[in-house]
Amino acid sequence: MFQAISLIMGSQKHLHYLTAYVDDQLNFSDQLAQKVQPILQQQLIFVSDVVGGSVNNELMTFTQGRSNCLLISGMNLPFLLELVNYVNTTNCQTVAQSVTNVQKLIKLGQQGLQLVQLDSTATPAEEDF
Repeated sequence: MFQAISLIMGSQKHLHYLTAYVDDQLNFSDQLAQKVQPILQQQLIFVSDVVGGSVNNELMTFTQGRSNCLLISGMNLPFLLELVNYVNTTNCQTVAQSVTNVQKLIKLGQQGLQLVQLDSTATPAEEDF
């Protein structure tokens, strides 16, 4: 996802990522603590793939009791693009304001999930580009 966002939107100074559970020698909790330590006093928005997954569970533990942290699960590219744009165009807000705005972004991300049904009788020559 990081590479797709970078390709579409260019380099993003407020976007960071961790690769989890790919190398048994790396501890995700340690990587997380090291990565966020320099920015821990800022408002942070964490995004994970699956509710209840290993990464999400670690992030739940990390964000619990930290009022400056939001955790969103179920990421998809349309949502992440909206989120990056939101972060880039929004001045510092209260956590409550951010929660309200992130809920709106989640709805936009959900609209990116659609069943695409193709007409089985159409041939490529009939398609309009």
